Amino acid sequence: MQNRIKELRLKNKETQVSLAKFLGVAQNTLSYWEQGKYDVDTQSLQKIADHFNVSVDYLLGNKEKKSPELNIKNILPIKTKK
Repeated sequence: MQNRIKELRLKNKETQVSLAKFLGVAQNTLSYWEQGKYDVDTQSLQKIADHFNVSVDYLLGNKEKKSPELNIKNILPIKTKK
């Protein structure tokens, strides 16, 4: 997970200071999360996921994709012949 947080932060050109401020944690706490020294608390994990528009599963390393793909065919009603 630690690599995914850092990866997303860098990809979005965000500093540790700005992300830590958004999360309401100290910069060194975020640094420890990125290094894997501390586990991220549940509330912060959800904030990070929401901030970067990814799933918590993605942050935890359980999914390769950042978020589920939306397929419009699965949403629209199926037309039936009468």
